[in-house]
Amino acid sequence: MDGMFFSHLSRRVLSLMALKFRFSVFFIFLIFSPFSIADDYANLDKMLSSVQNNIESRLDSIIIKHSRLAKLDGEELSPSTLFIYSDPVINTAILQQNPLIGLDLPYRVLFYHDASGADAVTATTSHFIQKRYEFNDSVLLDEFDHNLNAVLGNINPESIKSLNTKELKHHYGMLEFQSRYDFNTTLERFKAEILGNNSDTEWFGEIDYTLDAARLGVTLPRMKLLLFGAPVPGAKAMRDYKKLGLDAFCQKVLLIEKNGVVSLYSNDLVDMARLHYGKTKPPHRVINFRLNQAYSKIVK
Repeated sequence: MDGMFFSHLSRRVLSLMALKFRFSVFFIFLIFSPFSIADDYANLDKMLSSVQNNIESRLDSIIIKHSRLAKLDGEELSPSTLFIYSDPVINTAILQQNPLIGLDLPYRVLFYHDASGADAVTATTSHFIQKRYEFNDSVLLDEFDHNLNAVLGNINPESIKSLNTKELKHHYGMLEFQSRYDFNTTLERFKAEILGNNSDTEWFGEIDYTLDAARLGVTLPRMKLLLFGAPVPGAKAMRDYKKLGLDAFCQKVLLIEKNGVVSLYSNDLVDMARLHYGKTKPPHRVINFRLNQAYSKIVK
């Protein structure tokens, strides 16, 4: 299946609609919940709808409602929704210059209730990318933000919260796990480990940057962004740390082959918590240990 695809269906999925667009298949997941939490989400859902209405129909997207997924497993988390949408044109232009930026693509917008209970929106901007990767192509950075600002155009500016980038340095919080296997074998081992028996993990999909670029006539190294997460541990980690929903929940792992070497790149959860909030807590360290142990097992 082309582009971003979603392959791990669970009891959480009530229905699936697929619409064929020019570049790939766009899926909409309707998440069923027996709990009455619609009122808490009303304003966030309106903001999400306004953003959805502003993106081009050709773009793939996925919606992850952290709180609703956690609620299904009996875990409480105030409203939080992550909207991911992928633009192959801007992705490819950036990845041609630095493939590692694939860890912070595609566009991500987080809708949540802040500490005071107010509606809030935050997104990864070009400034974050510029500092983390020392990426200084002003034309592409301006285009990235221009496109993002157009999508957020109907959002009340007072609701938009900026990310802390003061402590952000080159490759801050990035972990690399070099694989002894080829690309396809590493991917197979990854899915087997992450989605193995008794796993509490949901598979949300993957973005094939190489395939998207090929459709545009551009050659990139073999690379995919893998999206997954465990709702209950994620809810515990995000409580009072909502902005982690942008960088760490869902989990994002970049699988890439460079000069014959296959590697996994991921975000260090503890580092991201310290970046956004200046502190961390035990669930972050527990999840970090669990993930790093799994990644090490996959590549060895």
